Amino acid sequence: MNHMTEQQKTNVIEKAKSYLGTIYEYGAGASETQNAVDCSLLTQLAMKAAGIEIGRSSILQAADAKGKEIEMNENLSNLEKGDLIFFRSDRGFYYDELFGGRKISVGHVALFLGNGEIIHSRKAKGGVCIENLSEVTKNPNYAIVMVKRF
Repeated sequence: MNHMTEQQKTNVIEKAKSYLGTIYEYGAGASETQNAVDCSLLTQLAMKAAGIEIGRSSILQAADAKGKEIEMNENLSNLEKGDLIFFRSDRGFYYDELFGGRKISVGHVALFLGNGEIIHSRKAKGGVCIENLSEVTKNPNYAIVMVKRF
């Protein structure tokens, strides 16, 4: 499987950062000129900047066969810029049948920026923001359930 080039990763991250400060709206419409985005619209629009079409919801993005599931090591040092990180979350859509019977519950997605940081759209933070991944995962609702590399 081919992975994103460094230029594609840069394009994805720059596109995601272009939404910094955009307010959060659950289920926001899929438009490039959004006044509001939810977590999965942010990652969908960002990945599109690298020519990668992914599903509209976090659960469909996690199940997407175009991405390769990455085994997480204990300190997450194997994460790469551009990886999508999927969390259990405190809301969302859960559909175990998408994962071959594995009990995977996905309710949130974020884009890994490198240096321990993620960008995501989160209602509790008012919208698109950059946060330290280790701070986010202190909340038990934000346990990482899967990482995908496209």
